[in-house]
Amino acid sequence: MLHEGAGANVMAAFVEVVFDNADGRMAVDGDEVVLRRTIGLKKDEFFLNRKRVTKSEVVYGGGGGLGQGGSTRDNLVYGRAVMGL
Repeated sequence: MLHEGAGANVMAAFVEVVFDNADGRMAVDGDEVVLRRTIGLKKDEFFLNRKRVTKSEVVYGGGGGLGQGGSTRDNLVYGRAVMGL
């Protein structure tokens, strides 16, 4: 995410990606898997289905992370980014 604005400073932002998991190829409960990253001035957090997880869990798996669970653009439902929280 990049912000090149002339207005007020952005203090926080998030990006959220929703994956279709109807086929169960990701080791996460539910037909949809929501991955969210929130970035603030002094924090950078990851959430998987509203549960806080580490970046390592997202990238490499473990603890219900996506890891190598088959998350590809083929099962991407939608994504969104919001700045200025």
